Amino acid sequence: MHFFSVSVPPEIHLPVSSRRHIEVVESETVVMECVVTGTPSPNVQWLKDGQLIDRTDQRYSVSSDGQILTISDAQVPDAGKYSCLARNSAGATQERFDLAVLGTLAPQIFARGGSRKWVRGSVV
Repeated sequence: MHFFSVSVPPEIHLPVSSRRHIEVVESETVVMECVVTGTPSPNVQWLKDGQLIDRTDQRYSVSSDGQILTISDAQVPDAGKYSCLARNSAGATQERFDLAVLGTLAPQIFARGGSRKWVRGSVV
């Protein structure tokens, strides 16, 4: 009896709720998901602007199967081009996401005439 295995290159399927262009306001949570199939089971990596995600930054977390990237407390520097890269012995593929993080602006108070000093946190 002979056994053989068939290798299938990775494929990435985006869930219906997934968007390729994501826009959030600072401090919101971002979730990007790639549903990956293939034989043997593909290895999944996440990149930002072509570089592997810094897994030491605790705001970034990747699910145990690698298919979901979560960014907690998004900040303006988190904006960029993200990629979900899936590889196995039969090939590789990737899906790209664009993330825009909109900063929040603190209100500014302008006084007319005279010199006034405003202290942050004081009631106006």
